[in-house]
Amino acid sequence: MPQSDCARAKRAMEDEFYLELKEGLLEPLAIMERLAIISVVGDGMRTLRGISAKFFAALARANINIVAIAQGSSERSISVVVSNDDATTGVRVTHQMLFNHRPGD
Repeated sequence: MPQSDCARAKRAMEDEFYLELKEGLLEPLAIMERLAIISVVGDGMRTLRGISAKFFAALARANINIVAIAQGSSERSISVVVSNDDATTGVRVTHQMLFNHRPGD
Protein backbone atom coordinates (compact mmCIF):
# COMPACT_ATOMS: atom_id res chain seq x y z
CA MET A 1 0.00 0.00 0.00
CA PRO A 2 1.25 3.52 -0.64
CA GLN A 3 3.01 5.12 2.33
CA SER A 4 0.49 7.96 2.25
CA ASP A 5 -2.34 5.52 3.10
CA CYS A 6 -0.65 3.77 6.05
CA ALA A 7 -1.77 6.11 8.84
CA ARG A 8 -5.37 6.12 7.60
CA ALA A 9 -5.39 2.31 7.30
CA LYS A 10 -3.97 1.98 10.83
CA ARG A 11 -6.67 4.28 12.22
CA ALA A 12 -9.36 2.24 10.44
CA MET A 13 -7.99 -1.00 11.93
CA GLU A 14 -7.78 0.57 15.39
CA ASP A 15 -11.39 1.73 15.07
CA GLU A 16 -12.54 -1.70 13.90
CA PHE A 17 -10.74 -3.55 16.70
CA TYR A 18 -11.21 -0.90 19.39
CA LEU A 19 -12.72 -3.24 22.00
CA GLU A 20 -10.16 -5.99 21.42
CA LEU A 21 -7.30 -3.49 21.73
CA LYS A 22 -8.85 -1.88 24.82
CA GLU A 23 -9.25 -5.26 26.55
CA GLY A 24 -5.70 -6.29 25.67
CA LEU A 25 -6.87 -9.15 23.44
CA LEU A 26 -4.75 -7.71 20.63
CA GLU A 27 -1.36 -6.06 20.84
CA PRO A 28 -1.14 -2.44 19.66
CA LEU A 29 -0.98 -2.18 15.89
CA ALA A 30 2.29 -1.24 14.22
CA ILE A 31 3.07 -0.29 10.66
CA MET A 32 5.80 -2.44 9.11
CA GLU A 33 7.34 -1.03 5.96
CA ARG A 34 9.19 -2.50 2.98
CA LEU A 35 7.68 -5.99 3.01
CA ALA A 36 6.89 -8.39 0.19
CA ILE A 37 4.74 -11.49 -0.20
CA ILE A 38 6.00 -14.70 -1.83
CA SER A 39 3.37 -17.33 -2.62
CA VAL A 40 3.48 -20.94 -3.78
CA VAL A 41 0.25 -21.86 -5.56
CA GLY A 42 -0.90 -25.07 -7.22
CA ASP A 43 -3.21 -28.06 -7.05
CA GLY A 44 -0.27 -30.25 -6.01
CA MET A 45 -0.04 -28.37 -2.71
CA ARG A 46 -2.89 -30.50 -1.35
CA THR A 47 -1.39 -33.88 -2.21
CA LEU A 48 2.39 -33.47 -2.11
CA ARG A 49 3.73 -33.80 1.42
CA GLY A 50 6.42 -31.50 2.67
CA ILE A 51 6.08 -28.66 0.16
CA SER A 52 5.63 -26.10 2.93
CA ALA A 53 8.61 -27.47 4.85
CA LYS A 54 10.77 -27.35 1.71
CA PHE A 55 9.57 -23.80 1.01
CA PHE A 56 10.50 -22.65 4.53
CA ALA A 57 13.81 -24.54 4.45
CA ALA A 58 14.79 -22.96 1.11
CA LEU A 59 14.18 -19.50 2.58
CA ALA A 60 16.06 -20.38 5.78
CA ARG A 61 19.08 -21.64 3.81
CA ALA A 62 19.13 -18.27 2.03
CA ASN A 63 19.05 -16.57 5.47
CA ILE A 64 15.64 -15.04 4.78
CA ASN A 65 13.52 -14.28 7.83
CA ILE A 66 9.79 -15.00 7.55
CA VAL A 67 7.69 -12.24 9.12
CA ALA A 68 4.30 -13.96 8.65
CA ILE A 69 2.79 -17.09 7.09
CA ALA A 70 -0.68 -17.66 5.61
CA GLN A 71 -2.21 -20.74 4.00
CA GLY A 72 -5.29 -20.63 1.82
CA SER A 73 -8.35 -22.51 3.05
CA SER A 74 -8.28 -24.71 -0.07
CA GLU A 75 -4.70 -25.78 0.80
CA ARG A 76 -3.68 -24.82 -2.74
CA SER A 77 -1.50 -21.90 -1.68
CA ILE A 78 0.90 -20.82 1.01
CA SER A 79 2.32 -17.33 1.34
CA VAL A 80 5.08 -15.77 3.39
CA VAL A 81 5.83 -12.15 4.18
CA VAL A 82 9.51 -11.22 3.99
CA SER A 83 11.61 -8.08 3.87
CA ASN A 84 11.38 -6.38 0.50
CA ASP A 85 15.19 -6.58 0.31
CA ASP A 86 14.93 -10.41 0.39
CA ALA A 87 12.10 -10.75 -2.13
CA THR A 88 14.17 -11.38 -5.28
CA THR A 89 16.39 -13.95 -3.56
CA GLY A 90 13.32 -15.54 -1.97
CA VAL A 91 11.58 -15.98 -5.31
CA ARG A 92 14.79 -17.40 -6.83
CA VAL A 93 15.37 -20.00 -4.10
CA THR A 94 11.68 -20.92 -4.09
CA HIS A 95 11.76 -21.46 -7.86
CA GLN A 96 14.91 -23.57 -7.53
CA MET A 97 13.28 -25.65 -4.79
CA LEU A 98 10.20 -26.31 -6.92
CA PHE A 99 11.67 -26.78 -10.39
CA ASN A 100 15.39 -27.57 -10.13
CA HIS A 101 15.30 -30.31 -7.52
CA ARG A 102 17.32 -33.48 -7.82
CA PRO A 103 15.77 -36.93 -7.33
CA GLY A 104 15.76 -37.77 -3.63
CA ASP A 105 15.62 -34.09 -2.53
